[in-house]
Amino acid sequence: MFVMGLFNKSKDDSNAFKRKGEEAYYHQALTELESGKVNKGVYAKALAESSGDDAKTQSLYLKYRVQSIADEGAIEVLKQKEREEYEASLPPEEDWLSKFFNIIAMIIGGIGGIFIVSAILSSL
Repeated sequence: MFVMGLFNKSKDDSNAFKRKGEEAYYHQALTELESGKVNKGVYAKALAESSGDDAKTQSLYLKYRVQSIADEGAIEVLKQKEREEYEASLPPEEDWLSKFFNIIAMIIGGIGGIFIVSAILSSL
């Protein structure tokens, strides 16, 4: 049945997400171009490579801006991964109550140690 075929895995399934992402990038780039709120660095590159041809400038802008948007996303993913790795490398924090009881235990242990040493020395 046709409906069952929709759920069959194909080698093209993973590319579907990529294609839908690219569509969103192209939509964003076109919206920027139509509104005049372009990425100036990307637009300058497109202008430099278009020999003054407006249609070619727009076409190159779309192409380069889509790649730029994809790069921005990739950089964000890498930054997030680096943050997570850094945070995982930090020693675990103890809560203040645990620290407080550890300090009290050290003080009591220190006082107890003083009495033991004092008792041993006095017996000599």
